[in-house]
Amino acid sequence: MFAIYLELRNVSPVGVPFDFYFDWTHSFQCRLRDKDEKVLPTAGLPTSILVPPSFWLVLPYDGVVRFRVSVSGFMVPANSGALIPMLCGEWLVKSGEGKDYWFDATFVVNPPKVDLTRRVWKGTLRLPRVKVPD
Repeated sequence: MFAIYLELRNVSPVGVPFDFYFDWTHSFQCRLRDKDEKVLPTAGLPTSILVPPSFWLVLPYDGVVRFRVSVSGFMVPANSGALIPMLCGEWLVKSGEGKDYWFDATFVVNPPKVDLTRRVWKGTLRLPRVKVPD
């Protein structure tokens, strides 16, 4: 199984921390593409995933926050390949096929309304695509 992490850095010139909201079920949109940019279907594996509640994170000034965004709980058949396990989709990739695959994700932050004393970030980040190791 592949472990996928999100790392965010606060490079704001303002010099203050800000909060952002992470919602497991809505924060990511993701796809797996082949070398021709064709979107591949998900594996459709049986699952038993317990999704934790959404939470707030504080990104300090000139700081970094890194946390795992892939999940566990997928049932992977023997010798079927390596699994990319996300709530937004799951894909099996077989090694040694000589095929190039790219993981493509968008991070969406749409927080609930909060008091105005917090500096809250809201928006969409198109993350750099990542080549899946063969």
